[in-house]
Amino acid sequence: MIFFVALLNMILSIWICKVRNYGLRIIALLLTPLILAFVIYYMPVLLKGDSGEYSSWSGLFLMTWWVVGVLSLLIGCFVMRMLKKRNPESDD
Repeated sequence: MIFFVALLNMILSIWICKVRNYGLRIIALLLTPLILAFVIYYMPVLLKGDSGEYSSWSGLFLMTWWVVGVLSLLIGCFVMRMLKKRNPESDD
């Protein structure tokens, strides 16, 4: 599951790194993995409706997936920055 979270965040880094405003980009880098982890973790509850045991383990899973998501977004943005430096004539 951690690989899935990292892959989704890496894909989202393509669009997040195109944000021109630095402050908005930092907020997106921090909130996107948290929202994604929250949605993935509580997806069975949203589909079935029984949330008995999910809330007790939420801190462990959400924080782990958030850290993995932030790191993968940072790596994705770093790679995109390096590719942009190699090919400076492209706008995006």
